[in-house]
Amino acid sequence: MAGTIRKSENGYQPSVPIRKPPLYAWPPRPLKAIRWLLFGLYFPWGFLFIGLGIVSWNFLTPSSETMETLDFWWMGVIWLRNAPLL
Repeated sequence: MAGTIRKSENGYQPSVPIRKPPLYAWPPRPLKAIRWLLFGLYFPWGFLFIGLGIVSWNFLTPSSETMETLDFWWMGVIWLRNAPLL
């Protein structure tokens, strides 16, 4: 690697220091940690997957009364719902 510095006594030294996320900072900074969790870690993919799960559960899952008895119909519906989500 052309832009790296390697000293035998210290090992690899990256050119840009690695920063730890605010969640692990000391002293704790709760507002920065919450902001990092919501917008640094989960946005946008986390919110997309959470929304997809809510929509899938509320609109694409058979009712619990239907699922009281074992039947291949509702198992197939759940399988067909889950297959495209993979």
